Amino acid sequence: MRSEKEIKDFLINSKYMCVGTSDKSGKVWTAPLTYVADEELNIYFHSALDSIHIQNIRENPEVAFSIYDSEQLLANIDGIQGKAIVGQLENDEVEKIHKKFFEKHMPNEEIRKQFAPPYQAFLSEEAPQKRFFKMYITEMYKKNVDIFEVARRQRINKDNL
Repeated sequence: MRSEKEIKDFLINSKYMCVGTSDKSGKVWTAPLTYVADEELNIYFHSALDSIHIQNIRENPEVAFSIYDSEQLLANIDGIQGKAIVGQLENDEVEKIHKKFFEKHMPNEEIRKQFAPPYQAFLSEEAPQKRFFKMYITEMYKKNVDIFEVARRQRINKDNL
């Protein structure tokens, strides 16, 4: 990825990420997650409230993340990594993000009708409680092999995307 458009398209079109969290004592955890991004590059994912990464986020909302295409050959692998702040999505935003999320991850409407939980499931007080979360990127980096012919990280200015 070299151009700003390629970076933005990559973030919006990718489906999977890994999020690293830590609790207030410093114990770390990573979680592979599916996500959807909006045009402002806010990232949305859902998880159970009792999951380790969400418990950690409630104690410490600062996370690290990586997004990459694991299907590429080693020489072509590329990705984004960075830092972000995560918070639970407001109830009045859940229906919109739910629709966007499941249309991306289940593009076939028949499959979506059969398998996607209704948006109300992400507002329910019944166990297991699942919620949508919003991740605001604070720092972002991409691979730059032009520096010393070794993969180095180059900071991306999100405002330019």
